[in-house]
Amino acid sequence: MKDNLKTFEIRWGDLDPNRHVANSAYVEFMNDTRMTYMNRNGFTQNKFAEHNIGPVVFNEEYHYLKEIMPREIIYVDVELKGVSEDKRFYRFAHCLYKESGEIAVYSELLFGWMDLSERKLRVPPGELLNILENMPKSDSFAPILKQEMRSAKVPYGKLLEVTA
Repeated sequence: MKDNLKTFEIRWGDLDPNRHVANSAYVEFMNDTRMTYMNRNGFTQNKFAEHNIGPVVFNEEYHYLKEIMPREIIYVDVELKGVSEDKRFYRFAHCLYKESGEIAVYSELLFGWMDLSERKLRVPPGELLNILENMPKSDSFAPILKQEMRSAKVPYGKLLEVTA
């Protein structure tokens, strides 16, 4: 099996009140797939602690295409979709497949690496940078441009007036 692919069985605890997979479970499957990929390639939890860094997610987008039911086996992959020129921002793409091979969920997320002492975004250490650069790339891989960093959908200047 490819090292950027992970298998899961849908458990009772992964379901929402509608008896299909909860949104939070999809997030966990994809988080686990990313971290497993890094671990399989030598960047373990101990390495994160040693470098005092952690991943920080700026946004995630999900597209739900097929329903997944309890006890189904699913496969989740991770591919690098983009990197900023300064290597501080990364975009991952995930496909979640049904056992039949049909895509059930597609997701993209924009993230970076935070220095946990300074609480600032940083370029990943060399050994992690090497793992990321050698990660399988999506068919639509492209550099992340500065103008893409802020979504036009977010009302950045909006303020709440609080009155007593």
